[in-house]
Amino acid sequence: SPYYVNIKIVNNYGYDVDVRSSPSVVDERILDNGGEREIKLRTKSPRKFVIRILDRRDGIPILINGDRYVPITPKSSPLYRYNILIRPGRNTFLNFVDF
Repeated sequence: SPYYVNIKIVNNYGYDVDVRSSPSVVDERILDNGGEREIKLRTKSPRKFVIRILDRRDGIPILINGDRYVPITPKSSPLYRYNILIRPGRNTFLNFVDF
């Protein structure tokens, strides 16, 4: 049975950012300041991967909940969504919403 990845990223950081994943499950893309990106994927594997969000000015990872990456686990339900809000400073946080 398929597994689903559903991620919403909102960039209120003040600068453009790079969104990357490792391994490269998600297309690398620039997310403009003030922009949003929704990522929806179907996969055959529940294997975890990570999302990194980098400051476009210097390539340094932006800390999210104190970590340099967000662990993502594909789910059996397409309704589970990871919400990542990028803000300046330590306020950056990650919020899981399970409907």
